Amino acid sequence: WGESTNGEPFDLRKDLLVGAMAERNEAYTIRWTGQLAAPRSGEYLLATLSAPGSVTQLAVDGIPVVDTALLASESPEPAPSTTNLAANTRYGEGTIYLAHGWHAIEITHRPDAAQSPLQLFWQPPGSAPTVLDANYFAPSVTPLAEIDRGLPSAPPLVNGGDERGFALSYGTEFWQPQRQIPPGYLPQLALEPQWQIGRCGSGEAELDQPHGVAISGIRGLIYVVDTANQRVVEYTLSGAVNQIYRSPEWQEPFAVALLDDGFPVVLDATTQLLYDLNPATGAVTPRPQRANFYRPRGLAVDNAGNLLIADTGGGRVVLLSPGGDEVRAFGGPDTQIGRGQPTGVAGAGGTLWAVTPEDGRLWNLENGGSITVIERTNTLNGPHLAALPTGQLFLSDPTRRMILYLAANGEPLAQATVGNIDAPTGVAVATVADRLYLAVADSANCALGLWSMPIAALPQPTP
Repeated sequence: WGESTNGEPFDLRKDLLVGAMAERNEAYTIRWTGQLAAPRSGEYLLATLSAPGSVTQLAVDGIPVVDTALLASESPEPAPSTTNLAANTRYGEGTIYLAHGWHAIEITHRPDAAQSPLQLFWQPPGSAPTVLDANYFAPSVTPLAEIDRGLPSAPPLVNGGDERGFALSYGTEFWQPQRQIPPGYLPQLALEPQWQIGRCGSGEAELDQPHGVAISGIRGLIYVVDTANQRVVEYTLSGAVNQIYRSPEWQEPFAVALLDDGFPVVLDATTQLLYDLNPATGAVTPRPQRANFYRPRGLAVDNAGNLLIADTGGGRVVLLSPGGDEVRAFGGPDTQIGRGQPTGVAGAGGTLWAVTPEDGRLWNLENGGSITVIERTNTLNGPHLAALPTGQLFLSDPTRRMILYLAANGEPLAQATVGNIDAPTGVAVATVADRLYLAVADSANCALGLWSMPIAALPQPTP
């Protein structure tokens, strides 16, 4: 095309190398369309590098990922320099979740006056950043399946993990993406509604800004932290109020988790303390604790009975022993986890997880791998995690009003848009016989809902 891509192009060709210029005397725009190989599922960093004065847009599956025209509009063009790399380049990057397979890619580029070449880079999930090799492109304008054209081998994993069809990303502290596209259009979970109750208020059948949720499958009880009413409400699986817990010490009760004996423990974000609840007596007792937090908003219990605290304001995740001693801490104010401000935690299947709403990332705390899974949001009505004993995760995405289901390795497998929910925050899961029960707190609508499905109907991870 000329400078505009309106109308018919004046030249059509099949390029062996994306980024080569057309060597024309007049200004022009070139568009490459084809298929990009995703040799493993996960989050892909895609980047373009060209000369100042050029403009590049890159889209995958019709979704814009990079647009250097936006970068040019946000800041003036730097003065030319022979020593300043930023002054002599136009760089843009973005991330997108891609499932294993072929994906449509479109790159539109308007070169600078010197018609300098365009360079493409990427960082596949689990691998190091590198030049985007031509072997990962296929010159096809129609969709490709793996049966039509085999996928090239995946680049090596940087952490030496198992070579399966999915991987988390590493070294993300250096990323500066224009856009972060979380997984979408996943299969829908076959959840069946059981009930959805609550309206805004302080009465027995009302809630006000509910957040944390926990389900005891053995006891057949659901606990929801009714934050603005400074109480915890205990429901039966049929949706009836069974008991209400209050404490004069509570200021902002926020999260709840179940200990090995099935008894609940509550985290208050303002007092920054933990409290044991006794279902037999209704008593609320401060729990021994030898660690300090700042506005913590997430709580979970791991397989060993340790308590996992999302110390949101402190920018870290803390593991406490059952006796209240600090065993281990992850993150900190100057780390990527700290800047993301964790709000949700889970510990199951031998792995510790956290989710950070400021950047929408899910973290494997022990190996440092992560992935963008949700749209960014705030910490007050941020995302929370729930886990099955076998390690699978359920994650609330308040901005997109959905629940995500993930494999034990963090691979997104399915999603659910449940009921009339505006801001799903608290999420809990339990199994009873052959069925799975999912409880969700809607902080915006002051509601609590319960859904169920056969355990056997849960999707399986990539082999």
